[in-house]
Amino acid sequence: MLNSKKVCGILTEMSSEIDVVNYIVIGIGINVNCTEFPDDLKEKATSLQLELEKPVDRKKLLASLLNNLEIYYKEYEEKGFESLRPLILENSITIGKEVRVIYTDREIRGQAIAIDKEGKLVIKTEKGEEIALLSGEVSVRGLLDYI
Repeated sequence: MLNSKKVCGILTEMSSEIDVVNYIVIGIGINVNCTEFPDDLKEKATSLQLELEKPVDRKKLLASLLNNLEIYYKEYEEKGFESLRPLILENSITIGKEVRVIYTDREIRGQAIAIDKEGKLVIKTEKGEEIALLSGEVSVRGLLDYI
């Protein structure tokens, strides 16, 4: 999110077993040099070029993104998730928001209240139950309409 508009999206896919993660695939889409959006997205989406008021070099952006990703991955490998958790919580746009989670064959609605020490998103449901989810499709609805 940049100036209350969506500038990128991240999709992840994971293959795991009870105590082993086989792989994680991360897809990142960034609105870099878009100058126009369809009418239904104009109030919700933006691009780096629109926000910076100048074109962005996509190769430099990608290099910077990968270099930073590598830094955090190395920290994760050396110190574990807990060392990155404060940074994640500080930058989360989900915590404190009303969410809708599509999880396996059901939908869960409630408020995202935390990310636990294992990296699970903790949801307090409309019924007051706390559920920790490791995977699922999360949509944030409310002030920003849709994220």
